[in-house]
Amino acid sequence: MAHLPVITNVSRCAFTWGPIEAINVMHFKQEVIDSEGLFGAFDANFTANMWACCGTSQKINQVVITPLDGSGFTDSFVPPNTSKWNGVQTGDIAPNVAGVLSCKTLIRGRSFRGRNFIGPATEGSGSAGIMTPSIALAMVNAWTSVAAALNSDGVEPVVASYKLAEATPITSYAVRNAFGTVRMRQSRLA
Repeated sequence: MAHLPVITNVSRCAFTWGPIEAINVMHFKQEVIDSEGLFGAFDANFTANMWACCGTSQKINQVVITPLDGSGFTDSFVPPNTSKWNGVQTGDIAPNVAGVLSCKTLIRGRSFRGRNFIGPATEGSGSAGIMTPSIALAMVNAWTSVAAALNSDGVEPVVASYKLAEATPITSYAVRNAFGTVRMRQSRLA
């Protein structure tokens, strides 16, 4: 893996899904980095509707938190077996299909916006490549509410620019109507 930048008070959080493997990387800022406190805030505030397009068989199996302070140690946490860490849709998984969550900041440009591919999605969460509007709305509302709750716990969701080595607060979320394609990144070692 390439070297990570030093971004003060920011943690890189990798959410590992299974049984169909996927990893979502998100960044969060705290006054003082506290990996256990950060995971505790996730467990207290996350809701299942954040993953509303995912199937009930999909679950976040592990959260790996890496402080980007240049000297912190990576911690790994196993979420409890509760519904907030699972998808909510029944039905068959649509291979390589995900909901696209856009993370917006007040600054324009590619270094100041982020996105996550939430999935894999189920066939019942949309049709003809378009997500059901009520599911997209449930996801946006959940992400917005969870961000507000995290902020009140001293955890700020941010877009981290590794190129600029800085983090910018997320001000709003959007879920695209069209599904995205989940593709594994090619290993740079191969």
